[in-house]
Order: sequence, then C-alpha cells, then structure tokens
Amino acid sequence: MARTGEPPVPSTIDGVIFTLTRQQHPNPHGVMIDHVHLEREGLGEGGHWVSLAGRLLQQHWCRCPLGRGEQRRGAAVICGGRVRLFTDEPTFRQPVALPFYHLNEAEWPAIDGMAPPLPVLLAFQEHLMKPATGLTEERL
Repeated sequence: MARTGEPPVPSTIDGVIFTLTRQQHPNPHGVMIDHVHLEREGLGEGGHWVSLAGRLLQQHWCRCPLGRGEQRRGAAVICGGRVRLFTDEPTFRQPVALPFYHLNEAEWPAIDGMAPPLPVLLAFQEHLMKPATGLTEERL
C-alpha cells in the first residue's frame, strides 16, 4: 500500500491486478480514503468487481488498522472507468466494507479516472466525518 505521494505497487487478488493508495484528507476529523484501481483483465465475463472490491477492502482493513489520529475510513474503488465508494462500518471490532449510496446511486463515472463527481465525493467525505455506527441487528 502506498501513501500519498508514493507510487502504488501492483498486487493481485484472485488473479486480478490492483493498486492501492491511502490518502489522509486535510481535516481535523482523521478521515482516511483508500483509492483502489482494479484492472478489468482477470475478472472474466460478468466481471463481479464490486464483491471482489468488498473482500479486498475488508482484508486490507483487517491487516492495516486505523492509526493514531485516524477516526474513519472509506475507499474509492475504480474499475473500467466506473467508481464505487465504500465505508468501513466496524462490527464487533472487525472492519465491514459497506457500499456508499448518494441519491439512490451506488456507482458513478470515474472523473479523470480517479474519483466520482465532486458532489458525490463531498457527500462521501461528509459521511465519513460522522462517527461510525457499525452494523446493528436491524441493519444485518
């Protein structure tokens, strides 16, 4: 995993190449956003990249817990010109990658191959500035 300013190192999961970088956003809330780029090659027909992304994030977040001063985290996963956002909603102290919805949408075009449209990104950052709720029995 590369931090802001470091070049990402390619890795693989289930034969799919990905790169992952972590960015700490300049705010007093300790928000971390990981950026994952999945390669379309290796996904096969149907390309179920969303479930693969969720598993990848949960594994990554288990291996890399939040550090000092980091309160919340999320991820932007980019694949084939599309982006999905995920939030970490820890349950029983284990990370759980949940999709982020904005105006009933869960997937957007990747602007400049990097991020969702600005209004979506701002809503995502605002969501991450709130305390994590975790999964409750009602949400399971």
